[in-house]
Amino acid sequence: MKSVLVTLLLGLLVVVDAANNTEATDCGPHGRWSDCAALCQPYCFSPPRPSPCTLPCQAGCECDEGYVRKQNFYGPCITEDECLYGP
Repeated sequence: MKSVLVTLLLGLLVVVDAANNTEATDCGPHGRWSDCAALCQPYCFSPPRPSPCTLPCQAGCECDEGYVRKQNFYGPCITEDECLYGP
């Protein structure tokens, strides 16, 4: 009986962990997951940044080519035209 209960609990932990990992990698439209996302991603009205980025990277979302963050590192990815004129 104990072994069945332990097996069920371990199975539940695996399912919960898999669900958490899926949520973490959902980057929304025009975004993609990267194990080494730049910490100095461009966003609407951001000042020019040095190229290449000299800050360390971290796992997270990046915008696809041609897109920038709407507000900050965590905002949705939009085109630069949408920064000026809205979606």
